[in-house]
Amino acid sequence: MATPVDTGAASDGDSSSSTQKKRQKNGTNPRVERVKELIQAYDQGYRLTGQDVCRQTLDLNEYMQLREEINDDPHLSLIFEDKLRYEYTVDNRGKDENQFAIRMPTKFSTCFSAGINGTIIQQQMLIKIGKAECGVGVCRGKFCKDSHTKEIIQSLNGGCHTTVTGEGAAEHDIRRPDLSYGYYYQRSEHPGLVVEVGWSEESPSLHEKCKWYIENSRGEIRTVIGVDLHDLYKCYPKRMTKPKGPSEDDENKATDEDEAKMANAIAEEKALGKIFVWRASMDSDTGNVTAALDDDAPKIFRDENGKAVGEVALCLSLEDFVSKEALEEIGASHNPEFRFMSADLCYDFNRAIRGQISQDRDIEKEEERKKHKK
Repeated sequence: MATPVDTGAASDGDSSSSTQKKRQKNGTNPRVERVKELIQAYDQGYRLTGQDVCRQTLDLNEYMQLREEINDDPHLSLIFEDKLRYEYTVDNRGKDENQFAIRMPTKFSTCFSAGINGTIIQQQMLIKIGKAECGVGVCRGKFCKDSHTKEIIQSLNGGCHTTVTGEGAAEHDIRRPDLSYGYYYQRSEHPGLVVEVGWSEESPSLHEKCKWYIENSRGEIRTVIGVDLHDLYKCYPKRMTKPKGPSEDDENKATDEDEAKMANAIAEEKALGKIFVWRASMDSDTGNVTAALDDDAPKIFRDENGKAVGEVALCLSLEDFVSKEALEEIGASHNPEFRFMSADLCYDFNRAIRGQISQDRDIEKEEERKKHKK
């Protein structure tokens, strides 16, 4: 792992002195220091081969200390807030299993999420220019020309890593989804729609996280999409093929070999690309909100042979992106569709895999270089 930078060297004299005094007062905590080292090492090029999550145990006081020390260090704060994603889960069973997870963006997660975001942006543009079909709205089967619908689309924000904080017993829990979108108005605290891409993350963990967003936002997060690719991840090569030479052509051939290995493993395991969709459901008697899984889950977009399954993998509507509270205030739209095509998702998957293989090969080269240097 790369040697972390010295966090004691702050930029200004006053800031440095203040930070050091606070640290002396709080005392050095080995678990907090370990997390800070990981954050800084990431900025210096450290990566986890094929994975994107590094988990550390921190109790609530340690987590609060970590956040305080990060806020006191401008450089560390920049890395933490802009380059990484993180989650914190308080263990209410008293077993000291509070988990702080650093999500290190991989080429795969970055590329695949960018593909989904690109599709949403494209669909937004079609609605703005009146070229989107209303499959579920009042213009059903026609292009939507409604001005109010276009105004809502104009105010739809997203694509960023919003921080979502839990409530009640989970008030200290933090999640930062891969993508989030929403119509933000004065009383809005959360996005309307969240997307999580599960790659190295195991399926049960992904599913619990997706439900968490709805249940810990009182249903303000109305829709959560969980792209479950863990079965495909398990077929990802453990080590990359070494290129026979230094040329780009040699690199591409090695990547082709790794893709072929993965394709064979996927076919043997019959691994599929799956999408799950949860929506907020409120009990009219108690007011309790639960996350209801769509009846047709999972939606399969990629078969074991790497082929697209069907034409449309997922169909959402505009109001999936807008909380119920916001809709009550701004008024209903014509609710045009957002269509995610299976072929596009398969293309995004293949492109992301090639990027991940290339990144992991670079990681392995760097590991070998360090070994020879010792």
